[in-house]
Amino acid sequence: MQDQKFIENWKQNAPNYGSDSWERDPDFLYYIQGNIDLEVGKKLIETREQFIQKNGIKAGERVDVTDLHVTIALPGRLGTHFQKNDVSYMKKTLSHIFNKSAAIPLSIKNFNAFPSVLWTEVYDQSDRLQSIHETICNEIPFSQHPEYRYQHYLPHISLLFEGKGKITDTDRSFEAIETKIQTIEFGRAKSDSAGYIREVIETYTLT
Repeated sequence: MQDQKFIENWKQNAPNYGSDSWERDPDFLYYIQGNIDLEVGKKLIETREQFIQKNGIKAGERVDVTDLHVTIALPGRLGTHFQKNDVSYMKKTLSHIFNKSAAIPLSIKNFNAFPSVLWTEVYDQSDRLQSIHETICNEIPFSQHPEYRYQHYLPHISLLFEGKGKITDTDRSFEAIETKIQTIEFGRAKSDSAGYIREVIETYTLT
């Protein structure tokens, strides 16, 4: 099932890569993400640069190794998708969900794309990531992109925004990287003319 969703996205979006711009907004976007280990991140950065070079992709905003993550849910923006008192509700809900939760084993492989983003696929053989995502969707109804929830969830790690040029190399595979999500982060971020700003609200450690 996971394979098919990724394949369908690749067929639909890879030919259009480089044709769209990343949405920038001065308002903070609230997120729930699984952080990636630094050593794993370094491998992904190296793999990304090889793919960029092979395809002649120019410019773009590279995601820093310290910002690599798996998005689990995007509650959205304060005042647009939810209200101020909902932030406390989300903190309490996430604390309950991740209380005494075990680390989540993952396999990272294959490049994929949206029209404005180059990313890698994330495979969850235990289905725990999908289960946690759906639990959060049930408990926290706010969402910036409701079309990517539940069965439409595509776990991934964004690597490059707004790269210029088409993806010409049809071989998008690379040797799988095995890792675990050991910390979940609830925070908010924005990217505008002043640059990228990320503020952590709470971190949950998985044991």
